[in-house]
Amino acid sequence: LHLRSMSDLEARPIPGMQQTPTPSTPVFSPDGQSIAFLSATDRAVKKIAVNGGAAVTICPADTPFLGMTWDTAGIVFGQATGIMRVSATGGQPEMLVSVKDGEVMHGPQVLPGGEWLLFTLATAATADGWDKAQIVVQSLKSSERKTLVSGGSDGRYLPTGHLVYARGGVLF
Repeated sequence: LHLRSMSDLEARPIPGMQQTPTPSTPVFSPDGQSIAFLSATDRAVKKIAVNGGAAVTICPADTPFLGMTWDTAGIVFGQATGIMRVSATGGQPEMLVSVKDGEVMHGPQVLPGGEWLLFTLATAATADGWDKAQIVVQSLKSSERKTLVSGGSDGRYLPTGHLVYARGGVLF
């Protein structure tokens, strides 16, 4: 992983990441001081300070790895079995949403307030399948699910109140 300050022209490697081959799905902590990522080699969610140091294992994670976000309640990540949440200090992940037969979930994001989870729900993990997917929200309290967009993927809620998503290589 490399990091580039907005005031610098060049990215610099994060010291300590040389021991972690091919990290993926990096996300910043809410305070911007750490980065969580998947180590496919170690089959784990890990974190490292943006200034470097040793990467710390948060919890085991299977592949495929289907997206990750980090908010004040913890690190939320997708797995083949569903969407999990784990404390940023480590521990046993809890299942937030289970995958049903024929479903693939991707890109979980807990919405402000912590009561709803935004994610993509598809029936096939193919380019065409993602274009035909649904962007949904699900209540973490009642499991009520609502479809926001039919025909799109990778939905993200922005602090401005907007929802952005992709379909057919176009950002909406």
